Order: sequence, then structure tokens, then C-alpha cells
Amino acid sequence: TQGAFAEYITVKHSECAVKPKDVSFEIAAASATESITALQAIRDLGGLRKKDSKEDHQTILIVGAGGGVGSAAVQIANNLLGAHVTAVCSARDAKQVQQV
Repeated sequence: TQGAFAEYITVKHSECAVKPKDVSFEIAAASATESITALQAIRDLGGLRKKDSKEDHQTILIVGAGGGVGSAAVQIANNLLGAHVTAVCSARDAKQVQQV
């Protein structure tokens, strides 16, 4: 099998994206980590799903909303899944989190 420590893997062409020339390979490889982690935590572990009507909306508490995974979680829960988000972060990150 092709596990996480594989030196090479095969992927479908349709599941790939072109790396911009001004982005390093290291940055490109790590760029989706926060979003994927947040999505898996919210959807797969937390069971949050998009609801059809406002009456059915879910509420989520995101602790650490000012960090990489936390800020991605706020955006996914609010914008993608339509949940009511209560975000917890430090005072210095509060303005940034409110804008998300």
C-alpha cells in the first residue's frame, strides 16, 4: 500500500493542482494541512453536516480559533456548513477571528 511514509505515490490527474512558480515545494506540500485537519475534525469526528434550513442549523465551539487549524475550522463551519460558530481565541487574535 501507499502509506504516509511512501517516497512516491500515484494520484489521478484530476485531483492535482499546478503549484505556482513563486511558491516553494515545502510551502505547497504543507499548505493544505490545516484545512484538511479542520475538515476531518469537524465533519468526520464531530459529525457536523450542512443542513437545508436555518431551523436545522448546528452550533460548534472552536477553541484555538486564532491558529491555523482553528481559523480554517471557523471558515469551514461557518461558510461551508452553515453552522453557528462560537470561537475562542486570545485577545490579540480576536479581531482577525471576528473578520473570518
